[in-house]
Amino acid sequence: MAVTQGIRKWLLIGGLTVGALFNGSLMSPVQAAVPQVYINNTVLTINVAPVNQQGVLQVPAKELAVALGGSFSFDAATNQGTLKTGDDETVFLLNSPTVTFNGKYITAPAPMVMANNRFMIPADFLCDTLGLVSVANGDLLQVYKPVNGRITYAVMSGDTLWRISQKFGTTIASIQTLNGLTSDSLYVGQNLSIQPQLSPAVSVTAFMSSSGTCFSSPSFSASALGYLQPGTTLPVLGKTGDWYKVQSGFGVGYVYRSVLRINQTITPAPTPANVFDANIPVDTSGDRLTYKSYTVVSGDTVWTIAEKSGILKDELCAVNGLGDGSNLKVGQVLKIPVHTIAPQPVLGPQYGEVLDWFSQGQYVFSIGKVGKLVDLDTGRSFMIQRTMGANHADVETLTAADTQAMKEIFGGFTWNRRAFVLYVDGRKFAVSVAGMPHAGVDSAPYLANVSWRSGNYGAGPNYDRIKGNGMDGHFDVYTLNSIGHAEPTVSAAHQVTVLMAGGLE
Repeated sequence: MAVTQGIRKWLLIGGLTVGALFNGSLMSPVQAAVPQVYINNTVLTINVAPVNQQGVLQVPAKELAVALGGSFSFDAATNQGTLKTGDDETVFLLNSPTVTFNGKYITAPAPMVMANNRFMIPADFLCDTLGLVSVANGDLLQVYKPVNGRITYAVMSGDTLWRISQKFGTTIASIQTLNGLTSDSLYVGQNLSIQPQLSPAVSVTAFMSSSGTCFSSPSFSASALGYLQPGTTLPVLGKTGDWYKVQSGFGVGYVYRSVLRINQTITPAPTPANVFDANIPVDTSGDRLTYKSYTVVSGDTVWTIAEKSGILKDELCAVNGLGDGSNLKVGQVLKIPVHTIAPQPVLGPQYGEVLDWFSQGQYVFSIGKVGKLVDLDTGRSFMIQRTMGANHADVETLTAADTQAMKEIFGGFTWNRRAFVLYVDGRKFAVSVAGMPHAGVDSAPYLANVSWRSGNYGAGPNYDRIKGNGMDGHFDVYTLNSIGHAEPTVSAAHQVTVLMAGGLE
C-alpha cells in the first residue's frame, strides 16, 4: 500500500544522496551520508548506505526485514534471497528483476543487488508488495505498517498539518477529526492517527491442479479442514516453504504446492549468470607497491629470498629477469617488491576485511606467517601457519591441540567449507576454509617423494611441513578470488563463504 505514486517517486529521485552502485560486485565504502530510514517511527540502524539505482532506493535486505519483524536469508546454491514477514514470502533472485511473492511472479523496478557486502533490495517496491506505506523525502525514508487502514505517525521537526496531509495523501480535516484536534498546533513526537491514501497490495490467486486436502497448519500431520476439488480457485494469503496459506470454503488453511498452481500473469526474466562464478572486484586504490634492494649471500636461493621477502618465487624472478632463478650469484643485487595493502572496511566486530587474493591476500598472509582462525559461527579458534600455496593459502595447524580444535569445529576432516576470520599481524581477514588435509604425510620428511599422500593424492612430493601436529598434509584457506590448483578457476562456494566472513547478509 503506497501513497500517491507520482508524489513519492518525485520525492525519492529528487533529494536522496547515496553512493554509486556496482552491480553484482563488492563495492568500496560509500562516502555519501547514510540516509535516515524509519520503520514505524523508529530509526533503522544500518552501517551500509542505501544506494540509488536509476531512481530506485535500495536498502539492506536483512536490516529492513528484521525491522519489519521478519527475516532474510540467502541461498548461495540458487542465488535467491528470501524475505519473510508474517505469512508473506518474498523471494528475490540476485541481479534479476523477477521477484516471487507468495508464489506469484512480479517485476521489480530494480533487481536485488550485492553492494557494500550486503544484499540490497528495492524498498519502495517491497513496501508496495507487502501493503506498507512508504514516503521518501530528501535523505529521509519513512515506512509504516497500516492497522485497519490507519498508521501512527510521530510528528517531526518542521511538520505542519498541511505537510503531513500532503505526505500521506489525506486532508487536514481528516487528521483533525481522527485525533480530536481543535487547532493546527503540533509538537515534535506527538503521535497522530493517519488514514493515508492506499493502493492495493499484490493479490495472489491459485487453483487446485488436482484434488487435495486443505490442512489446518502447514504439515501433513495436521488436521484436515476439507477436501478441495480440481479447478477450485483459492486466494493466497501467504506462503511457508512448500505450503500455501489460502482462503478456502472451509476457512483459512494450508495446501501443499504439488496440488496447487499460482495464476501467473508474467513470464520470469532469464536467470542471470552466477556472479560468484567470476572474479569480484575489490577496492585496491589505497594499496602501494614500492621496492627495496637485497644483496645475495652464500646459501641463498630464489625460494629462500622470496619467502623471507613475503612474495612468491615467480614474482621475484619476473621483476629481476632471473628466468627460473638458477643463475643466482653471491653479491648480486636484487630488486624486491614491497606490497603495502591498505585496510579495507570491516562491517562488524565479528567480521574480517575482504581482500582479493592475488593483489592483496597473498601479501598480508605470506608464506611462513602464523595466524589464528576464528570460526564465524561458533567463535572457536585454532592456530595455523601458511606453509606454501600460490593460488590460495596452503596452511597447517601448529600443534595436535590445534588439529583437534579444527576437527571439532568441522565435525571431522571434510571438504566442506566454513567461514572464518583470520587474525594476522593485528588485522583480521575474511576467509573460506576447507577442512580436509591433503597432499602430505606427517611422518615423512618435507618434500620427500612418498608413495601415498592424504586426500587421495597418491604418490608424489610430501607437502607436510609441520611435524607432530596430528595432521597429514595441509588444507586450503581462500580469500576472495582465490582459485584451485587442479582446477584453476574461481569457486562460487568459496566466494560466497569469504563474503559471509566479511559480513555478507
